[in-house]
Amino acid sequence: MSEKALDRRVRKTKSQLKTALTKLMAEKGIRDISVKELTELADINRGTFYLHYKDIFDMVDSLEQEMFDEFNHILNDRQDDEESRPLSILIDVFKFLQDNSKMCMVLLGPNGDVAFMDRLKNLVREKCLRDWMSYYSEKNAQNFEYYYSFIVSGCTGLFMKWLEEGMKETPEQMSALAGQMILYGVKVLY
Repeated sequence: MSEKALDRRVRKTKSQLKTALTKLMAEKGIRDISVKELTELADINRGTFYLHYKDIFDMVDSLEQEMFDEFNHILNDRQDDEESRPLSILIDVFKFLQDNSKMCMVLLGPNGDVAFMDRLKNLVREKCLRDWMSYYSEKNAQNFEYYYSFIVSGCTGLFMKWLEEGMKETPEQMSALAGQMILYGVKVLY
């Protein structure tokens, strides 16, 4: 069998497992999901599962790492001018959420992994500190920490609300709204 056909089968198998895992995580926590239950839902042999992952936690870690790497790429590989960068990053973040909506819903939801969310927040924090502190004086570092905490919590809530509501607005519309909220706060409602 050709390597291309094998890669295609592996991608299909992993996709089926991811879909099944997403469905199960929407219903219960990771600790309550068995390999048997997952493979039955995915219509995959248990042996096939073990060719790719050692257990459910290994699979979740692998999926989280893929998403983390993609998210990291969004934050680090921008070539925009300084003035438009925050808005374009927000657009890319909302597109990322849209493209990965089902997995984001479960990972960021009540049955998700808090450690994964913390990794994403820390990545955003590092990026924001690097970019934003170049605009503002170093003496405001403590205020930035408070501001950052406030903004990240708000954006996380905004992301979840948008996903829960079925992503009716475009990523561009949501990034503009998020940008306005970050810059102007409650004035957005006037």
